[in-house]
Amino acid sequence: MNAITLGNNMLDMGNTQQHDNDGQSAGPPSRIKTVGFRLLAAIPPLIAAFFLRDLGRISEYAGTVGIIITLVFPALLNLRSRTRMKEIFQLDSARTYYSNELSRKRYGPVNLIIGLGLFFYILVNLLME
Repeated sequence: MNAITLGNNMLDMGNTQQHDNDGQSAGPPSRIKTVGFRLLAAIPPLIAAFFLRDLGRISEYAGTVGIIITLVFPALLNLRSRTRMKEIFQLDSARTYYSNELSRKRYGPVNLIIGLGLFFYILVNLLME
């Protein structure tokens, strides 16, 4: 389930052709592209599992992927959607009816830095064990 979520988030971030010039939806991404991003998210843990035989160790590394999914990708999606909204609709502000304090401009980079910092801190500690 983590690989599907991560793959979908990477697809949303990488899919710049979702809207045409009028801001209308260009349709869903192709199935091949969707499966490709999901495989991109699923294969690295499988390769790591080939080399690591301890299930507890695998779970520790999988937890680092959870940090990426919960902290890093939402921040990247926030920054990307803000940029795309300004590009597509040519607005000065990216605020919508659904905007709140956590969707302000300064929180995306802060969450991204915190998420990446936690990820690398935990990863370094795991590698040093």
